[in-house]
Amino acid sequence: MNTPHGISPAEGKSKKFLINLPIESAKKAEWLAGELNVSKAEAIRRAVSAYAEQLKNENEQEDIHRRRLSAYAELKEIRKMIKPDSGFNAVRVIREYRDHDRLALLKERQEKQE
Repeated sequence: MNTPHGISPAEGKSKKFLINLPIESAKKAEWLAGELNVSKAEAIRRAVSAYAEQLKNENEQEDIHRRRLSAYAELKEIRKMIKPDSGFNAVRVIREYRDHDRLALLKERQEKQE
């Protein structure tokens, strides 16, 4: 019995591939299998998994780097806004946030008491 994707239930946990490897790659697979004391198929499975994980990590690192660059650009813009002669008052902004948070907390407490 086949599923809509052409895979029978017994095959659901793995999929077979027939691949041709260049001689040098085949020798490396045999060497790796011997080093790991596993079959060539297992060595290739592990190599594919490790390579996929490496690519995933590289992509995550690139994403982190992009976010850092974006944050740095945003920081530069903020620094332009808060130059001493810009009229920006950091203390006032901090007090506004603090007071806003306090008012929200007081309103929340009053609502709970009612």
